[in-house]
Amino acid sequence: MPIERLLEARGVDPSGLVPVAGRRTTLKTRIIAHHQQVLRADEETREPLPASAQSALWERVEREIASAAAAAHLAAGMTGLRTEHYVGAHWLATFATLALTEPDASRLLNSSHDQ
Repeated sequence: MPIERLLEARGVDPSGLVPVAGRRTTLKTRIIAHHQQVLRADEETREPLPASAQSALWERVEREIASAAAAAHLAAGMTGLRTEHYVGAHWLATFATLALTEPDASRLLNSSHDQ
């Protein structure tokens, strides 16, 4: 069974996976004695990931970081709407909405550090 289906069957979103043709998932074999693991043998590819796969993984990481930051800003901004700090809250909520809807939100975060 493909790993995507195994993850989905357990309620895990597989969209973060980056398939690499011809590369196997690491196989881990645990040796158990008297109800304890005494050894684990791993079979895995030692070849480095292709540059395209590395880039795809980093893009996913950056997107998740931007999404988490936007969610935190949105939560902070929404609580401010009920207080006297409306202007700051409005700015945070606007930033969060932009970051959640901008396809390349990581570009927005990176451009502020380049200056």
